[in-house]
Amino acid sequence: MTPVDASERVDLSICDREPIHAPGAIQPHGVLLALDPNDMRIAQIAGDTQALLGAPHSALIGQNVEARLGAVAATRLTRLAADAAGPRSCLAFETEAGDGALALEGIVHLGDGVILVELEPRRDGVESDPLGLVQKMLAATAAAETLETYAEAVARETALATGFDHVMVYRFFPDRSGSVIAETAAEGCPSYLGLRFPASDIPQQARRLYLTNWLRLIPEVRYTPAPIEPALSPATGRPLDLSHSVLRSVSPVHLRYLANMGVRASMSLSIVVGGELFGLVACHHRTPHFIDLRRRAACELFAQMISLEFQSRIEAETAKRRMRAGEVQSRLVGALSGRADLAGALLEGKPDLLDLIEADGCAVVVEGECATLGRTPSTQEIGALLSWIHAQSKQGLFVSDRLPLSYGCRASWPRALRPKRRGGHEHCLAGARGAAQRDARRAPRICGFTIIPRWRRSRRERSRRRNICDCWRGSMDFICRSSGR
Repeated sequence: MTPVDASERVDLSICDREPIHAPGAIQPHGVLLALDPNDMRIAQIAGDTQALLGAPHSALIGQNVEARLGAVAATRLTRLAADAAGPRSCLAFETEAGDGALALEGIVHLGDGVILVELEPRRDGVESDPLGLVQKMLAATAAAETLETYAEAVARETALATGFDHVMVYRFFPDRSGSVIAETAAEGCPSYLGLRFPASDIPQQARRLYLTNWLRLIPEVRYTPAPIEPALSPATGRPLDLSHSVLRSVSPVHLRYLANMGVRASMSLSIVVGGELFGLVACHHRTPHFIDLRRRAACELFAQMISLEFQSRIEAETAKRRMRAGEVQSRLVGALSGRADLAGALLEGKPDLLDLIEADGCAVVVEGECATLGRTPSTQEIGALLSWIHAQSKQGLFVSDRLPLSYGCRASWPRALRPKRRGGHEHCLAGARGAAQRDARRAPRICGFTIIPRWRRSRRERSRRRNICDCWRGSMDFICRSSGR
């Protein structure tokens, strides 16, 4: 991103409070008509109506929509308004050129006490077979064997279908930050593959709109918003709610964000898994780029279908991972039963503790003696960390995927403090996941950590130990999301 002058800096704290669902304006490549459902008269209007409809705003406000769009379109709108089960937009009609007006495509939805009609000019080269396009895209992605290769196929097919020169598949994490897990890019486009982006990049209300609207298009980032007239809805006395509008004007903060990346056009597709925003397919173009309504409808259906496929693949991979972890755990239990050396049984054979849970390194602490495997801090530093963790842990099992925020990200780790016996915890297993890079002058930066106490007590405590191990095994996917960012 290009630097922003201090005088032009934006207060990001306002982003979560910005009413982006009611911006009071639309993108200027179309026209918005807000119709009174009782008499189908135009109550509010926005956009270049002179170019698209052959008349200025002043001549259209209060006019019956049939007089401008024709009887066929008016009948279609009336029927859609009567049959609509919700606010969802749908392609409603097309108009032919005439009387100073262009040939238009119209979509309609209900909301805020009005019928919202959005009109865009019909262009050459529109998609003639949207359903066939979706089928082709789904067929091309079906052969992918893993979640990663599936995401790559989704990026590739989206780029082929839309013509965007940079398409990324973006996955969110529990802390709402995100990472680019797949991309396809034309020559000269920067690569964002593998980069992590903070949660503040997408404010809360924007995430809610992504759940409402599967597709969002900005064909020209450097546009001047077209204001809605009058500014307040006669039906509600408030700014018009454009949550479901395809022409809704975009936050100036987001437009600046795109401009800083050299983007002139953008489109996003939502990936929704289990009712939550799992990720986005983000499309960028270095020049203005328009996608017709039929092609957008195909992409929207594609987004819905790949959301189901992502959910299915995630569930299948989670089940497979847990099954494999169960097998490894059983073999480790067998190794433990045949050896008195706990650390040796867990770290020296195959499988070892790192085969049970994905981590960069692990440590086994028995009666104050520490044995390690993989990339770990020093024994003294592990001792200090365990002492701190024992003070934090209330249930025995301790899991964190953001250790620097709680333990502190320090230039050097504290001096050794031997783990103390606490609540009968005589043995500890610890698995850590750290940054991909390390500074040679200091220990690895741990960013995720799991600790499991071990008991040599009663049958009841052995049963509790098994439950905790099951919990640890079941949390593998949580640990795998640990990050070194």
